[in-house]
Amino acid sequence: MRLFNLTVILLILLLNSAYAGDVSSLVALAQSSSESGHHHESFETYWLAFRQEPDNIEINFNLGIEAAAISDNESAVMAFERVLLLDPGATQAKIELGKAFYKLGALKTARHYFSEVLSADDLPQQARINIQHILDTSGN
Repeated sequence: MRLFNLTVILLILLLNSAYAGDVSSLVALAQSSSESGHHHESFETYWLAFRQEPDNIEINFNLGIEAAAISDNESAVMAFERVLLLDPGATQAKIELGKAFYKLGALKTARHYFSEVLSADDLPQQARINIQHILDTSGN
């Protein structure tokens, strides 16, 4: 398994030099890795894309999703906070940020983001139910 990880890292480094300036190729590779369940590789590839386009909302959001998938909640928080700096109304980023803070044990901050999202009129009912469940089970 360790040899596989080393091979993947070398492949990513090779792709970074081969695709320098071609963010769309990096994003496509990251999406493919994610869809295959290779979240570490996807995270690393999104990181390379982020380094080239740090103000890209989609890249930051997906970087946060992949960080959360590998339980790197600190990186997830940073990515979702960047999304909100670029788009303060990004409801899905607020939900994911709340989840990341919740996983970090920062319940007061998580509740803040979840409460803010619950006040949105266009929040899908299932999302509202899921968020309310998290709030109900997290205590005061």
